[in-house]
Amino acid sequence: MEEHKISLAPGGEALIGIMSVRNDGDAHAVLTVRGDGPILRRELIIDHHDANTPALRVYYLVTVLYMVPDAFTNLKEYFINATKEMVETLPQSRTIMSKIGRSVIMGDYAQAHEFCFQLMALEESVANGLDP
Repeated sequence: MEEHKISLAPGGEALIGIMSVRNDGDAHAVLTVRGDGPILRRELIIDHHDANTPALRVYYLVTVLYMVPDAFTNLKEYFINATKEMVETLPQSRTIMSKIGRSVIMGDYAQAHEFCFQLMALEESVANGLDP
């Protein structure tokens, strides 16, 4: 069984599985969470309406899979389409998308989620005219 420490500033929120926890106090709070399951800070979650770039669409889908692993069957086609769009739009993303895809296939959605940050950084760097 894993043990995680979550530090939340006043008003800070996190998702633990499909439940939300919020610090309604006036001081910083440190929570210890024991068990196996997804934990994600609220600020790392985007709404599907905010997934307005290829990398953000991949990130959104992987976030959903991380938080609700049983959703893969329903989201598989969306994920495949988002992957194709990402690679077509930004061919430099192939290596990262391959890592994300392998992680998803293996059911390691936490690792796939981590790779998404590299993907979004690559997309932003290209959008800003920087050589990746």
